[in-house]
Amino acid sequence: MDKLVREEVQVYLQSAISSELQEELLQRKKDLDEAHCELHNSESKRLNSLLSERNINEPLHTIYCSNGKISEHFPKTLNDLFAYDADTCKTLVKDYNIDSSEGTSKRGNLNRFMVFCGLQLSMIANNKSIGTQDKPPQKPNEH
Repeated sequence: MDKLVREEVQVYLQSAISSELQEELLQRKKDLDEAHCELHNSESKRLNSLLSERNINEPLHTIYCSNGKISEHFPKTLNDLFAYDADTCKTLVKDYNIDSSEGTSKRGNLNRFMVFCGLQLSMIANNKSIGTQDKPPQKPNEH
């Protein structure tokens, strides 16, 4: 019965509302969905910026791709991200359309992804993470 009512309402609305108005409604819904994704991503990046190497098992806040979906490769935690192999890192930056040249290393792709996610960390040569938010200012060399 509910299905029949829905179908009848749909038929009625299509005849009662002009196609131009229906298209405008669809466009506004699309615009709202995009704004929702942008707001979500902005808030996620803000929250991710509060994480540090001491929080490697805390959940990362998700980021939507340009297609409105979250990559299936998006890591649950920093620990998961650091455990990714080079191919998964390359796929992850590709999923999010992050600029990365063909020869970029795992470390390079991890660093690009962490910056993209709002993380204040970077990977150094021995695959250890370092926080950039807690670094004391460096003093100039005295001669």
